Amino acid sequence: MASPLPPSTPFVAQDPSTFTASELERSLSEQSFGITSYEIISTSKAEAEARVVLLEGETITISLTCGGYRMKESSDDKEAGGIYETLESLLSSVSKMYGEARQKTLMEKLFALSTERQEQEDTSDERS
Repeated sequence: MASPLPPSTPFVAQDPSTFTASELERSLSEQSFGITSYEIISTSKAEAEARVVLLEGETITISLTCGGYRMKESSDDKEAGGIYETLESLLSSVSKMYGEARQKTLMEKLFALSTERQEQEDTSDERS
């Protein structure tokens, strides 16, 4: 028997004709810490494309299809590569600075979580 979705996670049916565009937009916005900017440049039911400026200043074109993410063009003549399951893996393969920014962001989040947990433990100890 399948477990029901938690109440805080409502299921919203995605219009198939806009899935690739909305998924590419969502993925790029989540990776904003590791890129300079992006712009969705074309969308269809089967594919969405975005122009992405990397932290190094290079501009690449990324496409998303049902097969995954792919770099189509590069202003720095990087060779268009294979298909990636995640945007993170594609960006990591083409941008050293993205990898560094991702690691820095992760460490900051872990530090904030650790600090929050320590504060909760300190508050709990004071009440005891």
